[in-house]
Amino acid sequence: MGHCGLAAIAVGWYAMCRNNRDFTVITEEGAAGDMDKLQIMDSYPPLTSEAIDDFEREMAVTLPSSYRTFLLRYNAGRFHEYIVFPIQNSYSDSHVMLGWFYGIQVDNIYDLTWNKHMFLERMPPELWPIGCDPGGDQICISLHGANYGALYFWAHEFKAGEDEEVSYDNVYFVADSFDKFIDSLIPFAE
Repeated sequence: MGHCGLAAIAVGWYAMCRNNRDFTVITEEGAAGDMDKLQIMDSYPPLTSEAIDDFEREMAVTLPSSYRTFLLRYNAGRFHEYIVFPIQNSYSDSHVMLGWFYGIQVDNIYDLTWNKHMFLERMPPELWPIGCDPGGDQICISLHGANYGALYFWAHEFKAGEDEEVSYDNVYFVADSFDKFIDSLIPFAE
């Protein structure tokens, strides 16, 4: 089910469960707290700080500390249960389901580098896909410019055509930082 259908289902449930989250905020200083509450499954082998440093050098980016902490702990994976997050100023003005987080040295479609190259000419250059919803839309983090560290939702259904310039027309604000994104996640009841 794409995010439009999920948005309609999730909006009422979100109001009931907003105060019942069981997630730990990851601070900008990188203190992760009890990240076990995130219940990530199908995670890939943990990374070392050196592996992340190599990635940053190779890709000419600097990852926010809270996202680095997440990668060190989980690398890539998905939640044990269905999880949704709010998107702002969207055409659906509601919530989206989180499918997977991408990682480093994964060697498949859940790899950060693979996804950056896949979407290189389809989204604004400062955005890096770090995850996806079940329908293939991307959760992105800004790694350059004034919005460094902010998260966005990129809706592939409304991407620029071949003769159009890439823009933010199909990009929706999610959170100011990775830790605020994690804090916004809530369980989805079917």
